[in-house]
Amino acid sequence: MGTARNSADTQQLLVCYTVSAGTTAVCQARNAAGVAVSCTTTNATLVAQVRSLNSDSFLQAAYDSSGNCTDIVVGTGSTFEPKVL
Repeated sequence: MGTARNSADTQQLLVCYTVSAGTTAVCQARNAAGVAVSCTTTNATLVAQVRSLNSDSFLQAAYDSSGNCTDIVVGTGSTFEPKVL
């Protein structure tokens, strides 16, 4: 998430959040060219992954052609770029 936050352009975005009383998660991403994608899930395991995010987390989301999140990977560690304050 730090890499997107620290980007020099104003386009890059990476965000996941829960909705519907915490039973649904949505992830959205946009690259420097302004191309955006998003996915949604009600899978309890994937929703839990989103809930574990913090602002310095590594985030990777996979999705199918219908916009359903098929996998969400969350991590923290020294190899992941933190946001610049």
